[in-house]
Amino acid sequence: MVRTILSIDGGGYKGLLAASFLSHMDKAGALPNVDLVCGTSTGGIIALGYAYRYSFDDMVEFYLKSGPEIFNKRGPRRIRLIAHDRYDEKILERALKKKFGRLPLKAARRHVLIPAIDHSAENLRESAYFFTEESEYSFFDAARATSAAPTYFKPYEKGEHHWLDGGIYMNNAAQDGYARARELWPHDPIRIISVGTGYDPPKKRKIPRLPWLWVDDVIHLAIEGSSGIATRRLNTYSDVDLYRYEFPLSRAVAMDDASIEATNVLLEAAKRGAIKHGFLTE
Repeated sequence: MVRTILSIDGGGYKGLLAASFLSHMDKAGALPNVDLVCGTSTGGIIALGYAYRYSFDDMVEFYLKSGPEIFNKRGPRRIRLIAHDRYDEKILERALKKKFGRLPLKAARRHVLIPAIDHSAENLRESAYFFTEESEYSFFDAARATSAAPTYFKPYEKGEHHWLDGGIYMNNAAQDGYARARELWPHDPIRIISVGTGYDPPKKRKIPRLPWLWVDDVIHLAIEGSSGIATRRLNTYSDVDLYRYEFPLSRAVAMDDASIEATNVLLEAAKRGAIKHGFLTE
């Protein structure tokens, strides 16, 4: 029996693109039964929504409604980078609690894997943490932990844990999903549907003049670089059929840009991708 993994990349508000594309794919009847859903950061939120009870249209609505509230800039960029985290985590938490309540992960309708970083680990080499349907935590806990992007939101603290965004080490969770699938189904063939959140047009990068302005470049490189690494590795596995969906953007969109202009760019990229792959007619 072929086991299907659905993996969704991180990327902040650009999760809107992935949710919209998956909505087109699902409505076209092209999304097979998913045995395991995984995702990092914003991809983790979408994955949790799908494992909970929500449609991809529901998740699109979540981004359209909550995105501008969550990414509500509260001061000049340099001041936000130096003085405090850029966004109020309480707004993010309210949106996630409204979406997921306190339902335990054990109630998930399919297997789930959500990576995060446990900064409280004594050995940082072993700081990778995975929320699964066997965890003692809630959907909210997993969503808040995996979306705690450094400099954007405060770490999520609960008990002895201080969780950070899993995208720091693996923005594309497909490889982690594969490892989990092999634990669950050691001998079954694996199909992986891996969905990105869009990539910016090529450009020549300049070295920032001020040290703290490296932050955005480092985060951007971690997101796009780790996604490419996971895809290349999975392409070498003989027991995996990998379907990787990536989307060129008509203009650069920052992960915290929830403007009307950025929204239109993301939705248009999702539509173009769906047409390209035969999930939507022009």
